Amino acid sequence: MMKKEMLSALLVGAGCVSASWAATGVLIDTTFSAAGDPSGTAYVDGDLAGQGLWRANTNSIPNAFSVDVSGDGIAVGFANAAKTNDASVYWDQVSTNTPGAVWSGTVAFSISALNAPKTIRSDGEEIAVFYPDYYPVFGWGISSDIAGSDLLERNPNGGFSFSDDAVIRAWVGAGGAVKFGLNDRFHGQTRLQSFTSAQLGWSPATTDTNQTPDFVTDLIECTWSIRKTTAANTYNATLSVTVGSNTYSEVLVYNSNGASKLWASDTAQFAMQHMVSTATNLLDVSVDSVSVSHTNASARPVIAPTLGGGTTGDLEITLNWSTPGEEDSIDIFRATPPSTNYTHMGNFTNTAMFTDTLAPTDDLVTFLYFARANYGGETADSVEVPVRALATTWPITCGAVDFATASGEYGATSQQSSNGIFYVTGAGVASPLKGTPSWIGSVGSVWDNTKCAVLCGVVQTTAAYPDQLKVATATPVDNIRLDLRGKGSGSALLWCEKIDGGSLDLTGGNTVGAELEVQK
Repeated sequence: MMKKEMLSALLVGAGCVSASWAATGVLIDTTFSAAGDPSGTAYVDGDLAGQGLWRANTNSIPNAFSVDVSGDGIAVGFANAAKTNDASVYWDQVSTNTPGAVWSGTVAFSISALNAPKTIRSDGEEIAVFYPDYYPVFGWGISSDIAGSDLLERNPNGGFSFSDDAVIRAWVGAGGAVKFGLNDRFHGQTRLQSFTSAQLGWSPATTDTNQTPDFVTDLIECTWSIRKTTAANTYNATLSVTVGSNTYSEVLVYNSNGASKLWASDTAQFAMQHMVSTATNLLDVSVDSVSVSHTNASARPVIAPTLGGGTTGDLEITLNWSTPGEEDSIDIFRATPPSTNYTHMGNFTNTAMFTDTLAPTDDLVTFLYFARANYGGETADSVEVPVRALATTWPITCGAVDFATASGEYGATSQQSSNGIFYVTGAGVASPLKGTPSWIGSVGSVWDNTKCAVLCGVVQTTAAYPDQLKVATATPVDNIRLDLRGKGSGSALLWCEKIDGGSLDLTGGNTVGAELEVQK
């Protein structure tokens, strides 16, 4: 180790490293070969930790990765039942971790199930046994607490914690499918990449007797970056993957689980880890090459917001949006179809919600909105979102008691009430009032017709003929029951409209073949 690097490591351990000592530019560029890499490291067979600037994490077991210099050289994370998740190495150089700092590079690796437990399929062939759900197998990225804890922290309450880390991880599922994500996020919009076993060139658990099991993936070549954003506790990552002749385009995601300790740290270090689940996902990882570079500053990605819509009634439309949080501000625009001439509704900072009280006061009018994120001189627009204006809804009540908590339920298996909307489902029982029909509802189910001009609802059923929503007059309140005519099961979605606020009257309407009938 060079003197400057030794001194830097000592200062880091003492918690007093300054940005002037931190490394930037190319940090790692290696294929683990005996011929040596640009840093001057010539590798030998054995534990990767201790070679070049690779070091074992404080809590890591020995031989987290073992070097094999034959051929072009590889570093292998071998799986065995005694191995734990605390199997990681780090590169003993610190880099500045200021907003905009970026770590980027390439990682090429393959996954093997040769050492995984096996079972015998119907034709006598051995196939691998996998953990029944996705489990992290290999990861690389940055950490601010290399010396104090394992790279993949165990949460005392179960699961994983990532407050010190921003790590791209490969999660392997049953059958050999692989998903990539930032920290523990690998679902939906937070997923970086997703591959079937066939896309990765292996079939370790195939039950198809016409297919020979293949226990090793093709080489998975990843081009990646991890960036500290300007939004508190947030990092983003990009990942593009090449397998054989197929390249899968770069995907950008932001972490959403709060890397608070890492974000607060002035420095960070590169690390990588091999993970094994207890006695099941015994998968080896062979790393062919690793390159890492660091830069102290970068431009913010220009990302369009995701716009949602909703209504609060009184013909006021509430919009909300989500962004990574690096934009300067958000502009909201509105148009009234069929016109596409948009009106600017306002500019917003430090909020993700806007209530439009300037819309025309007509019930059931649809408006189009979009949101624009501003990044200095650059902008990005959301997709258009249609939102319908509605009048104010009122809760269906029994006196001062919310309908959903009223006593005397008959046949109702589920009741919910919120924002003036009541939803009830069930198969119905004989009514204590009528005797013959079956009802969903209750004897005390009422709505206050001194406040509501019209009772509205949607009825769905499995009954053989139309069902009726019965309302028995009892001024100033009306009883409500869904008549199933003695057959089937059904559900009703009910609401009432304010007398002076317009109404949405579905009387006589049809949905899924069930007639809605409101009687007063």
